[in-house]
Amino acid sequence: MIQIIFASPADILPDEAKKLNTIVLPVEVNFGTDIYKDGIDLTRDEFFAKMKDFTAKTGKLPNTSQILEQTHIDAFKPYLDKGDEIFYLSMSSGMSSTIERAHEAVKTLGAEDKITIFDSEMMTFAYAALVREAVKVRDNGMNRAEMLEHLTDCRDRIEVLAFVSDITYLKKGGRIKGAQAIVATALGIKPIITIRDLKVDSIGKAIGVPGACKKIAKMYSEYQVDKDMPMYMAHSNAPDLVEKLTKQIKAVDPTFEATEAGVGAAVGTHIGPGCCGLAFFRKKGSKSLFKK
Repeated sequence: MIQIIFASPADILPDEAKKLNTIVLPVEVNFGTDIYKDGIDLTRDEFFAKMKDFTAKTGKLPNTSQILEQTHIDAFKPYLDKGDEIFYLSMSSGMSSTIERAHEAVKTLGAEDKITIFDSEMMTFAYAALVREAVKVRDNGMNRAEMLEHLTDCRDRIEVLAFVSDITYLKKGGRIKGAQAIVATALGIKPIITIRDLKVDSIGKAIGVPGACKKIAKMYSEYQVDKDMPMYMAHSNAPDLVEKLTKQIKAVDPTFEATEAGVGAAVGTHIGPGCCGLAFFRKKGSKSLFKK
């Protein structure tokens, strides 16, 4: 059997992970000296409530810790002892060094021939899309080598388009300078973001939430979307934004249908509440608007 293991920044909650016959390793979320396990000790709603309170009181953002080598060893070893193989999907190596700890664990266990480590190059709901695809093809009988080839193709075709409606937390995290934040707030500017070159990257801006939704819908319309693959719409503690973005996308693609998801602590610590976006796959052979 192939056991699929991944990390909680995929924002797949433990109950779903169990139904998928997968194992999720939680990152730790640190509010000063208070430490919680993502998805276990802290729900998404609790995280954003605590984040708002913590930031208001301290002027600082919470942070997350990488998953240690020993945690990976403890997760891998019971399955290796049973004779299982492991396919480990890591969060983006550009946003966390956790994948390095996974490689160290494999080396320590001497299990290079039993464990495949795959860099998703993604976070949150786009990362989750790859985990769910891994489950699908595993359950359809693919071996680890076939899974690696298939998921590499899927990773290269996945696109993320999102906007941030409240730049307060980007400012506090130093991702937007103070003067820029003042101007952006005054003008109602909403950054448009994607995941490119392993990291969250700005690809534009719009005036107001309606403008951001229209801009993302226009970007989406310029893609050759693979409708045979799933699409996801997600938000960080702002479900009302999903409805607004969906409406604009349906204006350019009436057949658009997406599964709603949530953004949790790992990305939420950087962008805060009020982010909304979608993830989808391009058709094979088609080009990205933003990736190299």
